[in-house]
Amino acid sequence: LKGLSFYAVYCAVVEQGFREPSRRLLASLSRALNDTERERDLAQRYLDIVEVIILALDFTGRVALVNQKGAQVFGSTPEELVGVDFFRTFVPADECESTAARYRQLLEEGSQVCVRTQSRIVTRSGEQRVISWRVSVVAGADGVLGTLNSGEDITEHLRATRMVTASE
Repeated sequence: LKGLSFYAVYCAVVEQGFREPSRRLLASLSRALNDTERERDLAQRYLDIVEVIILALDFTGRVALVNQKGAQVFGSTPEELVGVDFFRTFVPADECESTAARYRQLLEEGSQVCVRTQSRIVTRSGEQRVISWRVSVVAGADGVLGTLNSGEDITEHLRATRMVTASE
């Protein structure tokens, strides 16, 4: 009887002692996860509102994040683009290696200066577009992480400029 009552008391103390803090911990983690998801969703909505391409590339040149406008220009969805090698997928074949080399050089320099450049891309449908980019290197405590790029599709503007120039 003593062993049975000790076991009952032990179970009651241990179960209550572990169960209640565990419930509180799980509830706290659940709230934190929900808050994080809400913040992520809000940040994504902000990115999708702007009418420019927002593209984050990791250290290897893979897409880490892209907004809706960027996905639209590339001819895909944001979900399909995450993890894709940007240079091999969207840079014309004859420019792929040199563009990737310039990217690696920019990361190695780790410059905190915003770089402006123009480049051609090839969409999923094979159409070539010209993008005016602002490229910023993103660094963390462990060093360079990649780049955050904002871009504007200037293809139609360049065509209109050529047509005006040709008509003069």
